[in-house]
Amino acid sequence: MTGRHAPPQYLHMARLTNPLRLPFAGVLFITVALGAVFFPPECRCEASRFGGAYLSAAGDTLALPGEVFVITAEELARYDINTIADIIEHLPGVSVLQNGPPGSETRYSVDGRTIRGMTLLVNGVPYNDPYNEDPLARFITLSRVRRVEVIYSCSPSLMGRASSGGVINIVIEEGGRMPPVAAGDFTWGANGRKSRKAWFSSPDAFINGTIAYDEYMQGFFESVVDDPTALVGEYNSRSVMLDLTLRGKAGDRVLVRLRTFEDTYNGTKNWPFYHGAVYPPESVRKSGLDSEIRYVRSGVEVSLRQRMVEMRRRAGLTSGLVFGGAVTYHGLAGSTAVKGFISAERAAFENRLWESSFSPDVDRAEGGITLGGDTGAVRWRGGVSAGSMTGSGFYAGGEAALSRGNERGLYQTLIVARRVRTPTTEELFQPGLERLPNGDSLSTAGNPGLGHETSDEILLGLGYGTAVTTNIFARFERSRIMLEGSDPAVYMSEGSDNVIGLRASLRGEGATGVASFDYHWRLTGYWFADRAEITPGVPEYHVRGGLWLSRPSFRKTEMFTIGLFASETGSRLFPGTELGRYALLDLTLSITVLGAIAKFEMKNVLDERYETVPGMYMPGTHYRFGLNWRLFD
Repeated sequence: MTGRHAPPQYLHMARLTNPLRLPFAGVLFITVALGAVFFPPECRCEASRFGGAYLSAAGDTLALPGEVFVITAEELARYDINTIADIIEHLPGVSVLQNGPPGSETRYSVDGRTIRGMTLLVNGVPYNDPYNEDPLARFITLSRVRRVEVIYSCSPSLMGRASSGGVINIVIEEGGRMPPVAAGDFTWGANGRKSRKAWFSSPDAFINGTIAYDEYMQGFFESVVDDPTALVGEYNSRSVMLDLTLRGKAGDRVLVRLRTFEDTYNGTKNWPFYHGAVYPPESVRKSGLDSEIRYVRSGVEVSLRQRMVEMRRRAGLTSGLVFGGAVTYHGLAGSTAVKGFISAERAAFENRLWESSFSPDVDRAEGGITLGGDTGAVRWRGGVSAGSMTGSGFYAGGEAALSRGNERGLYQTLIVARRVRTPTTEELFQPGLERLPNGDSLSTAGNPGLGHETSDEILLGLGYGTAVTTNIFARFERSRIMLEGSDPAVYMSEGSDNVIGLRASLRGEGATGVASFDYHWRLTGYWFADRAEITPGVPEYHVRGGLWLSRPSFRKTEMFTIGLFASETGSRLFPGTELGRYALLDLTLSITVLGAIAKFEMKNVLDERYETVPGMYMPGTHYRFGLNWRLFD
């Protein structure tokens, strides 16, 4: 590797928070992981059963084959899931930029797009920090996850939002099942890792109530490259979700949801002095409360929501309160599918950073309409979306898409689009702030006159059912928001670049014919022929594969699964440095015992020393144990 001395704070821009290799050709392997499931396949209450217009993009009639990647709860049960990062690593085309060990601030890039614009949805509702649009991924109640979707096209018709730079939709279960259900999931491992997840839901009836609690804790890590005595990463995250669902005789439904979360991250311990300009990660406490009420009937959905997010750190305080609402419609006009949305929100902030106080208010209103249908063997879709936001003003985008074939056989797709990403409140209104205590480096400031980011995109897809999916994508990024100048560096809409890449996914399953073992395998990856150099940390390529072997045991009443996973990540560019490639190997074992699922996972078996950002090592070889137990169902 080269250039280890670049400071790890490159990710934060204006807002601080804190010799053995697998050959590229050998990233296909054998894996063991329990095929036990978080929720049984006969579960009557799929999340999509709620009928929300944007609940699940995978089941949307306007979605084209290969446009959305899905990983289900049944597949996730093969892994020991502690945090959302343990899920994201299995999503092809998603790059993770984590500023330190597990628990550190993390951002994501989908197909090499800007890390600032990634939209995280929970059942189709945006779930991002209102100040800088960072995903609030650590506060999702993972115990209720039914599936995770990556919407590569960022189509407003599938997400109900006109502005985005990549979309991940977390679909959590809503409502109850026929019997009452209680489930618990507990893990523990090296470095003090512990997670406790549990939920209870009353029987599916006219009124249903659900409560879910998730908690994750971990100790310190030896992560700092230049100082092995420095310990980083003590972390504790908690979230509680309460759902009340009412179902009428006419098929209409009402959902009332309350969710609270708190997240504490202790900064560097035993750091004896400052290493040049490298500022040690600081202690951060993030907390919030959000609520939502949603009414659904006959393709019409009306929702009102509120979110408050507060972050306290050594540098000061940021606090934001958002009120918003949306109306969506999904129906037919003759043989043509029609889908539309209108949304509006207001965000108010009270911030104090480095003795500077600023309290901006930001309004946003947007809407869009999409039409789609079939013409012989060809499916088509076309739509426009537009909006207006305080500071950046009016913005608009559109798309046209064609598909031939179907998702159960051979298909080809073509999507051409103009996509838009609006600037964050931080990029617009943050006053000039010095990031380092000695005043020698990086004073940054927002720009109220900032324009929005735009890109012209094309995607060509070819696949066969769910077994083979390949996509070639290209983007001309006409404008990118970047820091320009110094003392202070100011956000400007001056960057531009080209991106060309390939993304593929292959999967299969069957019987081995040996000792009653069945097998499941998956190979995914992406490769960039041309990366946007102004997006730091996107790998040149990434390949991940796994093979699970499973067989019934104990008179075929239980299941034993064993698996091996391997991945290789190519070189990554950062300002002033480049990190080399690295390879990881993981082993998993699991078995069901009296309805409980016991798991063991050995991560980074080869004890690879690697960095995802300059200056911070990720954990070496470590283990995890897990237990998933449905108390009654």
